[in-house]
Amino acid sequence: DGVPTYNYDLQQAVDDHFLVPYRVVDCKLKLMQEGIRYEELTDEEKRAYEDTFTDEEGNLPQFIDGAALNQRIFNKDTIKKALSVLMTDGIRIRYNSTIGKTIIFARSHAHAEVILKVWKEMYPELSDDYCTVIDNYIEYAQQALDDFSDEKKLPQVAISVDMLDTGVDVPSILNLVFFKPVLSRAKFWQMIGRGTRTCPKLLDGEDKKEFYIFDLCGNFDFFQENPNGIEASGVVSLAQGVFSLEVELIFRLQELDQQTIELQDVRNELVAKVISKIRALPRDHFAVQMQLQYVDAFQEKNRFTALDYEDVENLQKHLGPLMQNEDKDFNAVRFDALLYQLELASVEGKAYPRGMTDLRKKLEALTHLGTIPAVQLKKEFITSLLHTDYLQKAGISQWERIRKELRDLMKLIPRGKSITYETDFTDTLVQIKETGPDDVPVAPPVLESYKKKVEFYLKQHEDIPVIRKLRNNEPMQKVDMDDLEDLLWNRLGTEEQYHNEYQNQPLGEFVRSVVGMDKEALNQAFAKYIDQENLNENQIYFLKQVIDYLSVNGMLKDNSILLKSPFTDRGPVNVLFGQDMDVWLQIRKVLEGINQNVRVLQ
Repeated sequence: DGVPTYNYDLQQAVDDHFLVPYRVVDCKLKLMQEGIRYEELTDEEKRAYEDTFTDEEGNLPQFIDGAALNQRIFNKDTIKKALSVLMTDGIRIRYNSTIGKTIIFARSHAHAEVILKVWKEMYPELSDDYCTVIDNYIEYAQQALDDFSDEKKLPQVAISVDMLDTGVDVPSILNLVFFKPVLSRAKFWQMIGRGTRTCPKLLDGEDKKEFYIFDLCGNFDFFQENPNGIEASGVVSLAQGVFSLEVELIFRLQELDQQTIELQDVRNELVAKVISKIRALPRDHFAVQMQLQYVDAFQEKNRFTALDYEDVENLQKHLGPLMQNEDKDFNAVRFDALLYQLELASVEGKAYPRGMTDLRKKLEALTHLGTIPAVQLKKEFITSLLHTDYLQKAGISQWERIRKELRDLMKLIPRGKSITYETDFTDTLVQIKETGPDDVPVAPPVLESYKKKVEFYLKQHEDIPVIRKLRNNEPMQKVDMDDLEDLLWNRLGTEEQYHNEYQNQPLGEFVRSVVGMDKEALNQAFAKYIDQENLNENQIYFLKQVIDYLSVNGMLKDNSILLKSPFTDRGPVNVLFGQDMDVWLQIRKVLEGINQNVRVLQ
């Protein structure tokens, strides 16, 4: 009946022979569990401890918490013990002659580099490319990943920071080493998923039957005590943030009255850049395939001629999360983000003091790099920015000039490095325990099946009479409400599931919030005030923003929204309608009627 299935759990996939199960090797190392105590060290280690941790005033900490290991303190013997467990107990191939493909999840790039350094000291007989770091800090990371993905090529062991955590399909993986704590339950299971792929004839002619997880940081213990984990809220990648800023600027620039040729050029460049990013998305990637309707909708320049509120929402919500950092100069990309924020503030006529302060700090940092030829070429421009009123008077075009001329210099500014220590205190393996998946009391996260199923179904079936009524602002009858109850409480799930997910939200209000409203119906509802009341340009702009908002969100119940951008871009309501308050009151009545049409009137 068109209702999709969203939940297919790991055990079912294993039973159906689509995935393989795992075994957990729970390793506990004393220093990571209990920390480093000065009094427990040998005399030689105490001297090394004193040399390393005595501060300028002669103070010496008597204890270092275990959480500091692998963050700012990298202890060689801890890493040695961990690698020894992997090489002794890990699944091996080629008649036990070599370790199977392995990912070591490191805490940071610095941690990964120290692990690789210790590896080379422990196993000098193995080739240099047997074990390697694969993350965003290294050149040719994609080539290294391609080689790792080929079961016939080296490396056998990949030390990774984030890059191999999710979305990588390497069927020949036999060992995963968690050398970092993971707080997100969803991410933890995505990382485990790197090992679940089947691989025929991998083990000397036999099929892959399982893989090992070496848990060095008590992750399974953590999720046993914290079943939901700790999820990051609202975290946006740098690439997504910049894309959203570019889309917002494109939208804002089209609203400026009497655009100059310079501003038109800025907007056209932004449009070309955004289209290029969209066209570059890998269409065969699962996440991109889920959003193909939006990828295909925004491929051409003419689609950006007149963006509306709904377009901006779709671009930022559906395509923004797909963006990847193609420009590896992250300092330059961060500079782009800063200047785009200054440009947006300029468009909206607002001050952005924090942005100005950040920009000045970067400019002043460049003045200390005057011996570098690339900086010398821009010296006069940098000086004018710091010692004239250029920044105070800057508009869009001036901010763009700053962004383009200086972005490539940002990588030259030295970053304050966090202090790290390399030590070699004797560590002890206090526990090594092997368990199978049946003995691990941590279950994969349950997908939000009901919520996703319902929202997907509603958007795909807007032609159902009751949904069409809600979209077209037509009054609801009791028979319509009966149809909604049958749809949401019988066909797609139960009444209990609905209330668990959406509490006591009225059915019509909920459906309208998912499917939005038809723009033609909204234009018709407000036609009198646009066509007959002779609203001025700023009032029409305000009403257009209201229509755009309703087309996406379905209702406007919280009037405080009207006190924010974009509704206030041409002035607040009391200013816009100060001389036409009767008109505003009539518009309010239309809004109230739209809200009332989601329920049956008694």
